[in-house]
Amino acid sequence: MAKFKYEIVKNNLSWESKKPACLCDYDLCTDLGEYKAPKSRLQLNEYYLFCLKHVTAYNKSWDFYKGLNVDQIELSIRKDAVWDRPSWPLKGNPNNIISQIKEFFNNDYSLFEKEKDFQNFLKNKTIEEKLNIEECKSLKILELSLPISLEKIKKKYMIEKKQNTDSTLMPNVEINTKQLFGIDCPFKVSGFDKPNDYVPPIDKNYKFDPETTTAILAGFSGNKKVLISGYHGTGKSTHIEQVAARLNWPCIRINLDSHISRIDLIGKDVIVLKDGKQITEFQEGILPWAYQHPIALVFDEYDAGRPDVMFVIQRILESEGRLTLLDQSRIINPNKYFRLFATANTIGLGDTSGLYHGTQQINQGQMDRWNIVTSLNYLKNEEEEKIILSKVNDLNNIEGKEIIKNMVATADLTRSGFINGDISTVMSPRTVIIWAENYLLFNDLEYSFKLSFLNRCDELERSIVHEYYQRAFGIDMSDAKVINVRE
Repeated sequence: MAKFKYEIVKNNLSWESKKPACLCDYDLCTDLGEYKAPKSRLQLNEYYLFCLKHVTAYNKSWDFYKGLNVDQIELSIRKDAVWDRPSWPLKGNPNNIISQIKEFFNNDYSLFEKEKDFQNFLKNKTIEEKLNIEECKSLKILELSLPISLEKIKKKYMIEKKQNTDSTLMPNVEINTKQLFGIDCPFKVSGFDKPNDYVPPIDKNYKFDPETTTAILAGFSGNKKVLISGYHGTGKSTHIEQVAARLNWPCIRINLDSHISRIDLIGKDVIVLKDGKQITEFQEGILPWAYQHPIALVFDEYDAGRPDVMFVIQRILESEGRLTLLDQSRIINPNKYFRLFATANTIGLGDTSGLYHGTQQINQGQMDRWNIVTSLNYLKNEEEEKIILSKVNDLNNIEGKEIIKNMVATADLTRSGFINGDISTVMSPRTVIIWAENYLLFNDLEYSFKLSFLNRCDELERSIVHEYYQRAFGIDMSDAKVINVRE
């Protein structure tokens, strides 16, 4: 019987096919890269692909110990001689040899301080930079890593130095709240012994609302985030400033109008001139700067802020919140005596009445992060009269006090009508002060009232405002006469 001979032909599978050819990794070389070369001492398992000409040149210039000093080279050679494992002679009683071997294998190799430093050094090392172990320790303290420049090291050092300097500042004077604010505070309140450039001036005639003052003092003393709501002109921001002034606590106000953006708060890259060259440098905004100092930061018109700005603020609303600067890959810890306050006309629900156009709803998750939410209403008429007389001294006489009394009564009627929905414009204490100042300027009560308030009112509501004026002064505006005031 004839024998058949079978011929077997192997067909390579797709994954067994030859790897496609690549060009040489050397710049502008168009030859095939057929020869592998390790990228660096720290990347021995990663390769360049060169042609024969360029791999020969690369191998000639290769220096495994490039950038290391003599001690580091010797230490590396010793480590290689024992396969990167420490070795020492066994000492002592031969009966303890076994226990010494067990102790060696049970110990963490990284506990050897010298070896640990060397590992950190190698981890932080590039082949073109000269860095010794002590310099590696310094970078670790500054929380910096390679690649690094001298400018970055100086900047980080100044930040750390400033933070350490500010950390020595602390409220070291116990405050008598009964004497300064007229209230008995249930907790201890401390302030700074000396004012600085950021402490607001003290208004000796300012009248404090007990409930609001207690809430603000809790913010300063207990590091609570305090949000104050209320009608415009009630002095919400001024209230915070005057409390800070008496505590000698630095205070900065920021109005969150629609033009304030995220980069205004966080910071941005700016072009600066250094050593005759224009370079781009990141410039911190007001928020990171204040966050690292013992400063009370007040956001006015908080409910008018843009959504992107509100989410930036939300990062620091936690009691131990840290501010992350994505632009610089930095995480900033707050100063121990940084405080945060805000004022708003609404309570995070937006403008439901049409009285405060431009306000928005605030994320309830953010509202939940405010520790204390309080409200501030208008003062009593008698207290408001005293404040206005302290601001307008020329009317501090018998006739002038009567005029101020009638002005405040007019303002009080507008506030009642505003709350009841009769009118959409209200006279604040600020408006009354302006009215009194304009009266001294024009010496005409009716004309100054028109300039200060009436011309701002809706035409359909002016008849109601006329009635308020008549009820307060006892005369109709059309028959009002010029009243001269002499001291």
